[in-house]
Amino acid sequence: MRQAGSPSSPEALQSLVISLVAARTALPVRSIDVREPLSRHGLDSAGAMGLLAELSADLGRTLPATLLWEYPTIEALCGHLSGVEPAPAPRPGSVEDVLPGHEPIAIIGLACRFPGAPDAEAFWRLLREGEDAITEVPSERWDTGAFYDADPAVPGKMNTRWGGFIEGVDQ
Repeated sequence: MRQAGSPSSPEALQSLVISLVAARTALPVRSIDVREPLSRHGLDSAGAMGLLAELSADLGRTLPATLLWEYPTIEALCGHLSGVEPAPAPRPGSVEDVLPGHEPIAIIGLACRFPGAPDAEAFWRLLREGEDAITEVPSERWDTGAFYDADPAVPGKMNTRWGGFIEGVDQ
């Protein structure tokens, strides 16, 4: 059992967090990349909340529930907790930096394809009339008999014959 309190250095804090992540994900410590998001190491939202609770206890202070979403990598988290945050990434230039002065221009147009609606007008008609574009799987898409089983527990099978399909999607 570790004693509550702040680790003596940023490196010690990082080692603590790596060991907590390794314990929660069953990954070897050496395989954990501090620059990768915690989710890439297999930490889901429940695991993240558990990690946060353990870290709070180990550090002896309450940590906000949003901390791991604000600092999604071990490097960013430890930088924040130790007060040595990495420099922010350079921001791309703004539109004002790129555009030479004011130029009156408007881009007008809309294109879309949805199940049961090959264009915007048909899509709005579907919405306006409350129509349902869900259909049985078209035979030209795949053989539903080969993939369908009413039992959702059967591996490798789907338990529906219905979906939203865009006509001519392969063209």
